[in-house]
Amino acid sequence: MGSTESEKVYFQNGRRVAKKDWEEHVDVAKQLGQNAAGITRRLILFDGQCRLCLGFVAIVTGRDSSDLFRFAPLQSKLGQDVLESHGVPKDIDSVVLLRDKELFTHSDAALEVLGDLDGVISGLWGLKVIPQVIRDMGYALVAKSRFMLLGHSNISEAADEFIKARLIDTWEPDPNDPLHTCGS
Repeated sequence: MGSTESEKVYFQNGRRVAKKDWEEHVDVAKQLGQNAAGITRRLILFDGQCRLCLGFVAIVTGRDSSDLFRFAPLQSKLGQDVLESHGVPKDIDSVVLLRDKELFTHSDAALEVLGDLDGVISGLWGLKVIPQVIRDMGYALVAKSRFMLLGHSNISEAADEFIKARLIDTWEPDPNDPLHTCGS
């Protein structure tokens, strides 16, 4: 006998989740698609008004010959939905990596991404031997000073067509919306 829709149980990361949360994950996986090797792509969420973050996206696109990564601003609808479905604050000050159903933030996210890239830059993944608390302190220092050092930007001004082709959601800052103004 088949189970009715109300009897079905959904699991994500080994824990029971609501059907709505499971469906959101499936929907994100469909948006990401698969690369030529059949691997589900990973989603990188980044601050859509951060020049340093856009530089990171440019490095990733330039060294991702396996076509593993797609991008969306943290502030986009998709970004906000992913954060909410994983219980992460919507105003997180970090790059975020969604790989399959696993979410990484701060130095873990950056290093996991770098480890999947082409060339010697992937060797930076080895920095994971440094305790996370120390890595994240360094990450926080850079995150707090990035606007002072490099200023603000946005996708439409800074991203080339290759980067724009890998965006699966967009966002442009609204100067009248206090939620979309960075406090750094």
